[in-house]
Amino acid sequence: MSLIAKSELEKRIIPCSQRFGQKGEGAEWYTASYLAENLNPRKVGDFRILINYNLERGQDKVGSLEIDLLVINRYGIFLIEVKDWRGEIVAYDGFWLQGGGKKLDDVFGVLEYKSKKLHSKLFGNNGELKDIGNVSVVGLIVLRQGLQRFRNESKNFTNSKNVLDISPRLILALNSSDFLHKGSNSYILQDQDIQRISNTLYHSHEDGALIVGHYRIEKELLPGELFDAYEGINTTIDNKRVRIKCYKLPHITNNDKTVIENFERSARAVSTLDHTNILQTYDFFQHPNRADVYYEITEPINGKRLDEVMEQCDLPLHLAEQLSYLKPLCNALAHAHAQGIYHRNISPETVFITKSGRVKLADFDFAKMVGLLTIATPGQLLVDNILTAPELRRNPSSASSMSDIYSLGGLWYLLASLPDHPTRIELEKIRYLNIPEKAQLLMARMLSEKPNDRFRSTEDILKSMNDLDA
Repeated sequence: MSLIAKSELEKRIIPCSQRFGQKGEGAEWYTASYLAENLNPRKVGDFRILINYNLERGQDKVGSLEIDLLVINRYGIFLIEVKDWRGEIVAYDGFWLQGGGKKLDDVFGVLEYKSKKLHSKLFGNNGELKDIGNVSVVGLIVLRQGLQRFRNESKNFTNSKNVLDISPRLILALNSSDFLHKGSNSYILQDQDIQRISNTLYHSHEDGALIVGHYRIEKELLPGELFDAYEGINTTIDNKRVRIKCYKLPHITNNDKTVIENFERSARAVSTLDHTNILQTYDFFQHPNRADVYYEITEPINGKRLDEVMEQCDLPLHLAEQLSYLKPLCNALAHAHAQGIYHRNISPETVFITKSGRVKLADFDFAKMVGLLTIATPGQLLVDNILTAPELRRNPSSASSMSDIYSLGGLWYLLASLPDHPTRIELEKIRYLNIPEKAQLLMARMLSEKPNDRFRSTEDILKSMNDLDA
């Protein structure tokens, strides 16, 4: 129960965009409520917390920069990125790893970029509030699940103290000048300054309806390796709901025209896949003003990603439930392989479970196309996790039905290991999984080190899985 009046909470917490989460839900609201209840106005001034703020990138950029929380108090402005990640989190130079292999952007680097953009917007030479003074804009990362599994292996990222959990340490960080760029020499805001900054930010945040092509973006979805994802509406067909994927390619292609053309060609090839267990592509087009930004429109996701389902598992899955996910994936891969398309990135993040229980394979962004050049140049491995087949690490161009079968076997290993979440595949531990011996042998063959020791087709695997049911 809240320790302060509801009216006081509503005064302190200012929602900026309902597109990215509803009031009272999500890690951002949980963190904002904690701060509103524990920050003392006598110490930090008449503070305000802006939630789900969208900072305009500028005329030459697409979309906006989302900031989870903006805390404005007497010490300055604190940008807070709230991460509700599970499992081990490791910071490296240039990227972070989460959950034993999921590669993420350099979180602190992105946060520093947002901080500089916001500081320039408000207090730069042409800033809206440049008359206020030398105000600090500081970035903090809050791990909702706690700090116990965070590790910093980066040489460049030296501000580990800026990574906090939801605890009194976070309140202390917002109660002092320890994190400010100029320390105690930073300008201390008066209550009227706090209100002025809060009002200026709220009234200038980028919350207009973003239209791309014939589609209006409604809310943000979980991103993929190469794209941002949104739920949207087709404005020309009775407000039909869709999933919108926005690809920004320069960091992969260096704007190489040939590579971008290869990407477009392979994306159009994937759009021809028509199968009940493959997420259907409706449309694919280039941004009208940007040669390196593409949008792919797919059927909407009325359900969850498999990794979300797995995170919520507190008990082991029965074999029948494991197979209920794997069999449809066998059918999906059989259809793709017949078209000469090999996925190369089967993982819990690329599998969706609809509310009706239908399994759908999505995100063929890294796929190999027989007879077509793709975004991946020869020898370039765009994705590498515990489900990546060993031969792809040696030669990414060697993708085949057998490499997808390895990844499918790895996915089965993860499902059979629940509620544990192993960070690597260990063949010797298959015999300890709580599944019948025949299932263990089938999984072990799918995960064979040598491709030729695996099954040649997913149809053969499906037959063996049906025998398990029998």
